[in-house]
Amino acid sequence: SRETVDVLGAGLDVGLIWETRLPGRPSLSLGYAFGPGHAGDTEERDRGFRQTGLQGNSDRLRGVVSFGYYGEQLDPELSNIHILTAGVGIGFFERSSVDLVYHHYRQDRAAPFLRDAGVKRDPLGIHKPIGDEIDLIVGWEDLEPLELKLIASAFRAGKAFGPSSGDWSYLLAARFRLNF
Repeated sequence: SRETVDVLGAGLDVGLIWETRLPGRPSLSLGYAFGPGHAGDTEERDRGFRQTGLQGNSDRLRGVVSFGYYGEQLDPELSNIHILTAGVGIGFFERSSVDLVYHHYRQDRAAPFLRDAGVKRDPLGIHKPIGDEIDLIVGWEDLEPLELKLIASAFRAGKAFGPSSGDWSYLLAARFRLNF
């Protein structure tokens, strides 16, 4: 069988980065991303935003390593969600950096799922607040050809997760790369 659905959606992702002239070139960043979750007028029309599946949702803010700019742990698809992001970063040595990034997540429409998210539990579909995440990313590339990336992340579930609201989940990851 085959089903045809017209999808017409638009998303928004804007941000500002301010780099100071202080030693270590500290930077402050603010961002807002929104993917609507409107179901449309009929079953044949969907006005919610979907990403293509080709996106990486990672980049460097002002540091030396890239990371998930929608969150390292929740890392949701930009669909039916509002994401508010604030971060601070600082460089040290010649090619090393530390970024501390905060994310606040809220569904556009309460739904019992998150599209393509890194957290495997689903919301109940009653409340919109998904939760908050804080990520610490350390990148060190001063000792060529070795690169090191360390990530520590904490996610606190919001009201959307019902009885699990307020529960914390944690992520700790390290990546070593030897370039030659």
